[in-house]
Amino acid sequence: MTLHWTPISPSRLLFRSSIRDDRFGFLFDFPTHARWRPGAAYRSRPNPNDPDADLRNAAARWNARLFSGPKSEGTLPAAATFLGQFVAHDLSFDARKVLRASRDPVQNHRTPRFDLDSVYGAGPIASPQYYQAADRRLFVIGSNGGAKGSLPSRPEPDLLRSPDASADWEFTNASCRRRTAIIPDPRNDDNAIVSQLHLAFQLFHNRVVRETRCSFEAAQYAVRHAYHRIVWRDLIVPACGPDLTNELLRGDEGSAFRHFRRRGFVPYEFALALFRFGHSMVGEAYHLSDDLEARRRGAPIRFTREDLAGNRDRDRMGHAHLDGGRVLPPRWTIQWDRFLQPSSRANGSRVPNDAVGLQKARAIDPRISPPLAGLPIEAEARVERSLPHRTLLRGAAIGLPTGAWVAARVVGARNVLPPLDPEEPDPLWVYVLREAAERPVPGGQLGPVAARLVAEVCFGLLSNDPVNGLASASPEPVLSLGPAPGLADLIGFAGLPISRDDWARAVEVGG
Repeated sequence: MTLHWTPISPSRLLFRSSIRDDRFGFLFDFPTHARWRPGAAYRSRPNPNDPDADLRNAAARWNARLFSGPKSEGTLPAAATFLGQFVAHDLSFDARKVLRASRDPVQNHRTPRFDLDSVYGAGPIASPQYYQAADRRLFVIGSNGGAKGSLPSRPEPDLLRSPDASADWEFTNASCRRRTAIIPDPRNDDNAIVSQLHLAFQLFHNRVVRETRCSFEAAQYAVRHAYHRIVWRDLIVPACGPDLTNELLRGDEGSAFRHFRRRGFVPYEFALALFRFGHSMVGEAYHLSDDLEARRRGAPIRFTREDLAGNRDRDRMGHAHLDGGRVLPPRWTIQWDRFLQPSSRANGSRVPNDAVGLQKARAIDPRISPPLAGLPIEAEARVERSLPHRTLLRGAAIGLPTGAWVAARVVGARNVLPPLDPEEPDPLWVYVLREAAERPVPGGQLGPVAARLVAEVCFGLLSNDPVNGLASASPEPVLSLGPAPGLADLIGFAGLPISRDDWARAVEVGG
């Protein structure tokens, strides 16, 4: 597999590839010396029994640096964080447990298209477990059953879940019933926010079917068409800036990814570094609704603490953390105007939450929120549970180029940031975060290197998609949310609550 990068003009790139679209590949054809490796000052003497020691030590060293300062608030709404996570899951999934330094293509267990295969699977014929037996056009939707007692609630929609109760124990209650979600990509049940975003797409699809009485394929096309426009409007444009994104939309040639043979693929540089800017946007805790904020006396719900390593420890604190993998706790339905700004179409005549209630994503910079230092996974060493550590180690093991090498190819050597550590080049992911903090593009969140490459990859994958919701020539769907729909429009049409009044009617008994 060979990839070639050639400048066409100061603002254009050209990528060529013949790689199969179900494999990851490299975006750049770079020499071996351009691959990131620990600086000479940090290299240990070779150990024949542990050849990867330097990489592990380097990942741990950079990991500590990323947790060395507090996070600040950014400008994007908090929903952008989880939309980015959802999109990343839709585009790529490397299921290998151990990564080795190798240039051989690796299978991508997601299709490299914005086709929502993380939601639809292979469709109702090949993946019938996700669909209703009486009507295969419709998703099966789960429920948490509601709550009785002093604080009753209506049954709230949830992901379909396995009935397996083998994880229950004497302290299992409504806040910690661990049940596996029956969805194509288990990562979409990582936390209580992204799981409800996945649910929104399922409910949106079901309503399209019921409103139009169309076929499964027609409803799927309508959902994907809206999804493309939502991703572009609510994620790519805010992250990469309107100047660059408008250039791609107006260009006769479109993205350089049009030069791919047949379809595109997901580059390692994109999946393991460029698109992981969203990790820096994650906050420590969130308010899911006005009701929960009031009942918890203003205390937000946190991601799992580092000391909650075991399932039973997390169960004991199930009322206070955002972990997924369980039935939605009663009254935990999200009030979405706490995460995004309602549009007039999504909100109608209802009164949205006060502006002060809208939570923001964290700023994109080389700082990571503390909860990401301790993922709820089994690991031999504490550092192995850190998401940044795993990101850095995976990038180094697969052989990503340095941030400076990539930047020189995109913006020229004179415009490359000096290394954060004079003794060692910046890993590509660290360079992306630094550039966003120090040199954001006008109207965007990323720096010029990451903005260019993220926009080019995403637009290229959209251009090669049979649906291509951005193309004016694409057929009109059976139901449209408008020419420029936002995530709030989809969530509102799906029937999930946007405002506090919506939430009360959906959850409160007698609401």
